[in-house]
Amino acid sequence: SMPLTLQVQEEQALIEFAMDQLARGKRRELAGTTFVPAQRNGKRCAQLQYGIAYNYAEQTVGGQVEPLPAILLQLAEKLVAEGIISPQQRPNTAVIALYEDGEGLPPHVETKDFARPICTLSLSNPVDMCFGDKAGRIDLHPGGMDGFLVNLPRRSALVMQDGLCANDVQHAVGPVKGRWMSVTLRKH
Repeated sequence: SMPLTLQVQEEQALIEFAMDQLARGKRRELAGTTFVPAQRNGKRCAQLQYGIAYNYAEQTVGGQVEPLPAILLQLAEKLVAEGIISPQQRPNTAVIALYEDGEGLPPHVETKDFARPICTLSLSNPVDMCFGDKAGRIDLHPGGMDGFLVNLPRRSALVMQDGLCANDVQHAVGPVKGRWMSVTLRKH
C-alpha cells in the first residue's frame, strides 16, 4: 500500500458522503444500480457504484448509475497530483463498499473489464488484505485464510498495477473488526 496524504477531515467527509448516499440508496433515490444492497448470506456488503455500472451477478459492464460525484473526482485528482497514478490512468468509475463488523470480502480476481491500475483506499480502520499463493488461490478454512497478508493502514491507497496481482491472483479481506470502508477507483 502507498501513503496518501488524506487528512482526517477528508476521510470524514468521504465517510459522511458515503453514509448519506447509502441512506438515499435505501430510499431508492439514486439512479439505477448505484446502490447495491448487502446480501444477507455474507457474500457482499452494501456498495455504491458511480460512473460505470458493473453487474456482479452477470459479470458484465453496463446499466445506469449516478455520475462520478465531485468528492470522488477530487480524490482521483489527488491520486494523480501525488503521483500514485498517472494522468492517463485517471479513474472514471468508483465503488464505495461499507463493511460492517464481521463482514468481509470473499476471494476474487479483479474483472478484466477495467483498465489497470486499480486503486483502493482504506478508510475508518486498518485491515489485512490476503493475496493468493503462486497458483493465485487463497485457501479458506475455519480458522481463516491462507495467503500473503498485506496491511492496509487507515487512509492508505493500495495500487494493483497491471500484472500478476491485478490479473491472476485472488485477494480477499477476512471478517473486519468494527467498520471498514473501501473506495475503489478504476478506469473503463
